[in-house]
Amino acid sequence: MIRWSCDSANAAFAAHCRNTGVDELTVMSAWNADSVVEALQSEGVKVNAWPVETPPGASGSVVAQYALEFMNAKLAERSISLLPKALFFDDDYVASGALTAMLWKGVRVPESVRVATFSTLSCGSGLVSPVPLTRTEVDPIACGRTIAGTVLDYLRTGIFPSDVTIGPAFIKG
Repeated sequence: MIRWSCDSANAAFAAHCRNTGVDELTVMSAWNADSVVEALQSEGVKVNAWPVETPPGASGSVVAQYALEFMNAKLAERSISLLPKALFFDDDYVASGALTAMLWKGVRVPESVRVATFSTLSCGSGLVSPVPLTRTEVDPIACGRTIAGTVLDYLRTGIFPSDVTIGPAFIKG
């Protein structure tokens, strides 16, 4: 079996938060962000949730638009100084929408708020940011190579490896 896991990247991100003094973080999520929340809480980081409600089956630019509208509403109800000290976006489309709204309203990263995100290389919306963001980043091409190599090994040996895991890596921004 090939297993998808964010555990290693989430644990590294949570440790990074603890080591850099982030004791509270808001997770802006369009989906289930339990694995990153659990990792953060295990490091003693208090987590607040900003769930972005999207239509069933929404993806891509639709998610980005909903995230933009959600962040615009948050920024309309509070001044920049009342934003969370740190935000984590659980998807690059969520990040794209939220960061666009933040830029429009004059929020500066990292001066006004520290930002980290989940990111996908070579697909998804990609990250457009004037500063390198801390992120958990998945490389679908590398994951595909791992899957293909595992299948080829099985075809050669007749034995399917039991310990293959793919997933994102933690990257300090």
